[in-house]
Amino acid sequence: MSCATASACIAVGSYSVTGTTDQLTLAEHWDGTHWTIQSTANPSGAAADAFAGVSCATAMVCDAVGSSDRGPLAEGWDGTNWTIQATPTPSGSTSSQLSGVSCTGAGACTAVGSYIGGTGATLTLAERWDGVSWTIQATPTPSGATSSQLSGVSCLAAGTCTAAGSYVDRAV
Repeated sequence: MSCATASACIAVGSYSVTGTTDQLTLAEHWDGTHWTIQSTANPSGAAADAFAGVSCATAMVCDAVGSSDRGPLAEGWDGTNWTIQATPTPSGSTSSQLSGVSCTGAGACTAVGSYIGGTGATLTLAERWDGVSWTIQATPTPSGATSSQLSGVSCLAAGTCTAAGSYVDRAV
């Protein structure tokens, strides 16, 4: 959940469609008095879409991230509509997801998550939104890690972010 003001909060997640195995994105808005479901944009033909994180730079500018059976998922809120933002998939990956996002302005967001590389190892993933497109950012892998992922990020200003996550050490 992210709140730009006490009367402008957005919470995100997913819901299951009755009678199917489909899962769709869910966003709800708090206006200080009650929650209202917002219509979100799900990728065409996808059956497993879910938001995992949201960040609102203002009451009218939010970005939500998560995953789809098509890859990482990002959508932008402009105060009226949610719109899908194309997200790149790491080269050679078999699966990827975004789990957290932090925005300092309308064109300044960083999202983190993980992807499964060609060798089957889970690796960290970070992407940056510049208001036009998402770009994959280089992330280090801890020495000796057999699996690593980022689950949250916080940015104080554009380009000044700290991410946290976990990793499995092969020596353990």
